[in-house]
Amino acid sequence: MASVDFMKFKSPSEFKRVARHCDKFERIVDGHRNQEINKDLTDMNTQLPDRPYHKVCQMYEDKIKVLDTLPNANLRKDRVTCFGLEIPCPAELKESLQAAWFQDVFEIICAQYDIDNVLQYYVHYDEVHTYAHAETGLWTKSRVHAHCLVIPEHDGRLCGKWFSSRENMIKLNNSIHDLTLLKYGVQFMDGSKKGSIKRVEQLKHESDAKAFEKRLRDQERQIRALIETHRLMNETLQNGGYTDEQVAEIWHLGLREYNKLHAEDENK
Repeated sequence: MASVDFMKFKSPSEFKRVARHCDKFERIVDGHRNQEINKDLTDMNTQLPDRPYHKVCQMYEDKIKVLDTLPNANLRKDRVTCFGLEIPCPAELKESLQAAWFQDVFEIICAQYDIDNVLQYYVHYDEVHTYAHAETGLWTKSRVHAHCLVIPEHDGRLCGKWFSSRENMIKLNNSIHDLTLLKYGVQFMDGSKKGSIKRVEQLKHESDAKAFEKRLRDQERQIRALIETHRLMNETLQNGGYTDEQVAEIWHLGLREYNKLHAEDENK
């Protein structure tokens, strides 16, 4: 069902890559491999608090540095230094209420995990697009969504297990669901499959793969049709009794059929 997705980042490079990807102003000035990002809509994206990318990175580094100097610091090489929470907008929520809903969700996250650990909260309006669902094949509209970067600090140390414990995951999702239902009259955890909130690049990749498979099947059908046409033409000609003009007409019909199939393929 639709819910908050918890993503783990262990190294500073992982964190910075995601922070740069999410940042509104970095997105405007830089290119991006995700072709579904509509830069005409990027100005609609919001950030809370509205910190520049370099400031977010500096806060991350400073926070980790301080935690590493405290007693009982978690210095494991495989430790999680940051979580990325991905929150999809409820499918039935009116567009006019989306900004207020995302603000409320931000406050819920800050209350549960401490506002001092929330580095940045990004709402992306520029990734909404229509795609062929990889599982159902139906045309589907992706949702406006938010990303929240949070350091998993608990009692003065990094603790990824506590942050993403079953208890905390249920608590966060239930808090968002309850608020959404009571204040906005729609459901957050609406029973839709989790596949519907995969990252946009993954959805695009799966949709493209299905389109490629269909194209291959169409080309195989065309090849079989051409082979059969060629076989019938040869069989007809081998029976003999045709004038040169009739032979030319038969080959002309075969060529016309080929050009027709080729044109259909080019237009797909």
